[in-house]
Amino acid sequence: MASTIGHSVTKEFFHLARLIGQLIQVQKYAADKKGLDLATDIAIAEQIQIYSCEFRIKQIVSNLLSNAIKYTSKGTVSISVRISESNGHPALQVRVEVTGTGISKDQQKYIFRQYYRIRENSRATGFGLGLYISKLLAEQIDGKITVRSTPGRGSTFSLQVRLAKDGIKIDHSGPKSISYIPKDIRMVIIEDNKINSFYMSQLNEGFGNVRVFLNSDAVDFTLANPVDLILTDLHMPGPDGWDALRMVRKEREFLPVLALTSENRDSFYTGREDTEDRFDRVLSKPLVSTELVEAVLSCRQSRAAGLTKGWKRVKNPRVEKFGSSLYDGISQQPAK
Repeated sequence: MASTIGHSVTKEFFHLARLIGQLIQVQKYAADKKGLDLATDIAIAEQIQIYSCEFRIKQIVSNLLSNAIKYTSKGTVSISVRISESNGHPALQVRVEVTGTGISKDQQKYIFRQYYRIRENSRATGFGLGLYISKLLAEQIDGKITVRSTPGRGSTFSLQVRLAKDGIKIDHSGPKSISYIPKDIRMVIIEDNKINSFYMSQLNEGFGNVRVFLNSDAVDFTLANPVDLILTDLHMPGPDGWDALRMVRKEREFLPVLALTSENRDSFYTGREDTEDRFDRVLSKPLVSTELVEAVLSCRQSRAAGLTKGWKRVKNPRVEKFGSSLYDGISQQPAK
């Protein structure tokens, strides 16, 4: 049912990653004070804007985080943020996970009721008014909150907010520096030239999950570890960039693979028209950081939307039904 809690709902475009980052910084002190680990997985680039009520989302996420920290005695509180596709629309997904005693299925039925608290040995060990208010606030912005819990292991509280089909855009008001790439991105770079490899390492300094390889060991690493994106040189002794693409596509079909080449990009596929596998983007040497940023951000958003695989439509009936216009506001070709 509708609620009149708090301010009226005003929607506008805002930077989601900045908001989440601010909320995490506010809650970090409380987590540190209790000796809790506050783990974050924010897969939203800094310049991505969404059209929703910033104030409501701030209230809800703040409630979820503060309650999670308040009622967790030891262990880890984790927050993950994604934009995914749900029923033909982009959707904001926020998950807050806590370790602890968990919540039984019977208690989960009442968890969002006003003033309801889980009690164990006459002590309040669960969420109270905060979840009830958060549920009402979520409904005001076309959202919902759900809980999944396993007694003895912990709980996950999930916020999903439905966005308009044109409710996501990239803010082009400023230069796209390396800082726009999420710091936790897991990227593999394959470059056999040691000078170029050193340049890549320096360019991505500060990104703890970026690995630079001189040879085909990169493919073995990619297939054995979680990786978000690959950037590969084309011409290398032994397996080259095309070989790496084929091997990765065979095992990790939807993993974005970018090519780095000194060839003319307009004639890049000349003589390879029958090649089934295509790179998601083709970048020119010498690599320009702004071009890398645009390509990485575009591939991450296209992957989250489930729309593309190497410039080809993914065979997904739900996605095919709505076509590429679903995320037209996100995908951009790299600057030339």
